[in-house]
Amino acid sequence: MPRDPLRSAQIQWRDGSPYSKDAEDIYYNPDDPLGESRFVFVEGTGGAALWAEKEVCLLAETGFGTGLNFLSYWDAWRAEPGRCRRLVFVSVEQAPLSNEALARAQERFTPLQPLCTRLQAAYPPRIPGPHRRFFTEAGGRLVELWLLFGEASIQLARQDFRADAWALDGFAPAKNPTLWSPELLQRITALSSDAARLATFTAASSVRQGLATLGWRVEKSPGFGAKRSRILAYRDGKTLIRRSPARQQILLRGAGVAGVMLARALQERGHSAALYEPSGRAMTGGSGNPLALVNIRPAPVRDAFGEALQAAFSQAQVAYQGQWAQRGTLKRARTPEEAERFQAAA
Repeated sequence: MPRDPLRSAQIQWRDGSPYSKDAEDIYYNPDDPLGESRFVFVEGTGGAALWAEKEVCLLAETGFGTGLNFLSYWDAWRAEPGRCRRLVFVSVEQAPLSNEALARAQERFTPLQPLCTRLQAAYPPRIPGPHRRFFTEAGGRLVELWLLFGEASIQLARQDFRADAWALDGFAPAKNPTLWSPELLQRITALSSDAARLATFTAASSVRQGLATLGWRVEKSPGFGAKRSRILAYRDGKTLIRRSPARQQILLRGAGVAGVMLARALQERGHSAALYEPSGRAMTGGSGNPLALVNIRPAPVRDAFGEALQAAFSQAQVAYQGQWAQRGTLKRARTPEEAERFQAAA
């Protein structure tokens, strides 16, 4: 499996707005970032029609950046009375912003500050691979954010989903060609539903031709503000109606960490989950630790297993936030092989 090292986002701040030194391009419209995102992407991919008459809507994006498009879709979804029960947003990013840069960049998203705060609290560490975050809304509705940190071609090759819409927002094609390659557009098409919609700020002829070659119906539409044009595209197939599984009553045997977290995940998805612990005491089997302890297994992040361990620990930290004390632990190597593994992880 190819390694997928992350790059550090090289940012300059111009009048309070982030500018990528690598791509030599702006992250968002400095005058009206939210207006641009809503016009180009939310409205460009269908707006409220995306999640009408569905229980699950899956959106995907290239270039998470400051999180603006995710926040825009989330905000539009929350405002729609007929919204679906679950909104899933998949986004890939090879050069994630630091927590500090993300918070600073989002200061301009004034109407979205409550959502910005929730995203910042759950923002994952800069570790390659997939990170899932869950945001519970009123009425049991759920927003799932899948952040894929790494090179788009590698990360999307590992995925298997069918997106209802795509937001292609990875800087200008001339500045950042890897996010607009024919191979990546082909993978995006393979991960799209038969009636998917697509929107992007660019009007580059290479992108229009690439999408048309892959069977998309492509339109050149007016852009936002001073930008003359943008691309909208769609496929002509039948709309995919995703329905959540019927609500189930589920009994789980074993009230350890795995059982408790599985019950929580099922409840977030609308099921009724009850726990049965034969010993009569929860969280006492398994590891045999004298206290409830969550710690990471040291492993180098060089393959899918290492990425999964890191992502799981990051998710646990978010899940237990505000409930458990976060402290350091000392983990000693017991064998030379274990010491070597610890050193590689460090």
